[in-house]
Amino acid sequence: VPMLVQLLLSADSNVREQCAWCLGNIAGDSPDLRDLVLSQGALNPLLMNISNPANNSLLCNAVWALSNFCRGKPAPSHNDVAPAIPLLAKILEMNNREALVDACW
Repeated sequence: VPMLVQLLLSADSNVREQCAWCLGNIAGDSPDLRDLVLSQGALNPLLMNISNPANNSLLCNAVWALSNFCRGKPAPSHNDVAPAIPLLAKILEMNNREALVDACW
């Protein structure tokens, strides 16, 4: 997980997209794995890719991963996901149906 988090900052947008997808899959597997991904610092680099995506595919994959970072029972700690709230609000205003659906999921 730490290497995937680090690669979210890669200069190659395809690498960033694949890492976002991978971390989203890991986080979506169970609350324990979601918490592990969050504890490894994945949220901020993921949010950077949502704030300034290289392309629509990266945006949509990163928003989907974010949805997995924020879901599950028990819910993640509010402190762990609070930095995502303003960005989720911005996504709701985007004209991007796929990102919107994932943000609301």
